[in-house]
Amino acid sequence: MTRTDRDHLKILAICHYVMGGLCFVFGSFPGIYLVMGLAIINGDLGPPQQPANGPNGVLYAPQGGGGGLLQLTATGP
Repeated sequence: MTRTDRDHLKILAICHYVMGGLCFVFGSFPGIYLVMGLAIINGDLGPPQQPANGPNGVLYAPQGGGGGLLQLTATGP
């Protein structure tokens, strides 16, 4: 194995870790939507300043859950 081959493998390994980090960051968005939707539904975001935000939470929670399921089915176990 030549030095050029080792350098290419090192660059490939670095790119692999960067791609894994990006997948983790963008893959956590459905979980954030799910948690925020459930918090809106339960009213856990602080003192109520206006009527309940249930309809907004009802939209966020399934969107986050569906996104998470879509991610799991697309990437596999």
